[in-house]
Amino acid sequence: MQDENKRTIEIKIRVNEKERDFIAEGMKSAGYVSRERFIRKMIFDGAIFRMDMSEVCELLRLIANSTGNINQIAKVANQHRSIYESDVIALRQTQAEIKGDVDSIANVYNKINMKLNKISRV
Repeated sequence: MQDENKRTIEIKIRVNEKERDFIAEGMKSAGYVSRERFIRKMIFDGAIFRMDMSEVCELLRLIANSTGNINQIAKVANQHRSIYESDVIALRQTQAEIKGDVDSIANVYNKINMKLNKISRV
């Protein structure tokens, strides 16, 4: 072994039982026998990903609120006969399409997040 490959510095960490079991599970699923090699591999090659969904959640909340607003507008418009029913239907259809698109984006975002978390645990 060359001098540059010798590992002479020891770093100790403390983990709880759950964390130890998580490491053991990761070692097993990745096919590692040596805990040291597994942890070193995770430190230098592993990655932890966390995705912030707060903006998507806020967008969904705003869309839901706007649906209520559209219904209120439609009610007033129908009372005063100042808007065509077809316009209200078109607004509702557009709203539903937007919500469907946002839901799809959120689902894809969640799937990516789950896959990245699985990768980071291997």
